[in-house]
Amino acid sequence: MKSNEQITKEIHEIALGFSESSFCVPYVAILQPRRDFREVPAQQLQSHINRMVDFTSMSVSFHAIDGNPVDVAYNYLIEKALEDNAKYALCIEEDTVLPSYGAVRLIETAEKYPDSIIVGVYYVKFGGPMISRLDEERRWTYIDATPNTGLRRNIPSCGLGCALIPLSVIRKIKEKFVDIPLFCIVPEKCWGDDRIKALGQDTWFYNLVAKCGIEVICDTHVQCLHVELSTGKYSAHPDVNLDDYITNFPITEPLTLKDRNEYLLSTLTECANLNISMV
Repeated sequence: MKSNEQITKEIHEIALGFSESSFCVPYVAILQPRRDFREVPAQQLQSHINRMVDFTSMSVSFHAIDGNPVDVAYNYLIEKALEDNAKYALCIEEDTVLPSYGAVRLIETAEKYPDSIIVGVYYVKFGGPMISRLDEERRWTYIDATPNTGLRRNIPSCGLGCALIPLSVIRKIKEKFVDIPLFCIVPEKCWGDDRIKALGQDTWFYNLVAKCGIEVICDTHVQCLHVELSTGKYSAHPDVNLDDYITNFPITEPLTLKDRNEYLLSTLTECANLNISMV
């Protein structure tokens, strides 16, 4: 007859063996830059308990960081995904809402197009899809983001609000651009060079992606909401079905130009108050 101490030790060893098994090596590393951990993000993605996007049967890790410039945050988060030895990194920003089936759909598309980056449709607040395509003369223009109308191929640039990136792609870029940051914000006319255009962290990243001959594909079946955390208002294609989304707070209504004007007014007022207080 085993003692209680022996039984407890054996149970502990069995649990530890499982916890260190290959099952627990993440298939997907969810990466989320945050402004402030005190804010409530649009979706709960950290824990498998009540996670608001379906990852059934997949091993998943989650990494987040707050209080950093967004390019610094993404560089840190990608390194965490590499440390995990995950197959995919799924970048989801805190104010982006994926449909419950969104991750599964992105992965299904990624399996058909190995070593490509797969992105969902992601709208700019008060604007259209944050995804470009090349016209016949290789000029950047808008895409048709109508839901469920297939794939959009050879995307030159888009946001990082919803992007599934194979870690094989990250390694390929790092091999070509040794010691160069994967994400970098470059102000206009930086280094005193009038030829330099402003680059956000996402434009910088996709520029490196293109230089490595990696394709970016948009899957119009994955339509995201871009929400205001304070109001639940959102930007998205008008045909989205709100029943497809699970969130930490109620989704209210689409953002309008009136909201934009009010936002700009409040921002100008804050700036004016700040200037007065500094006099």
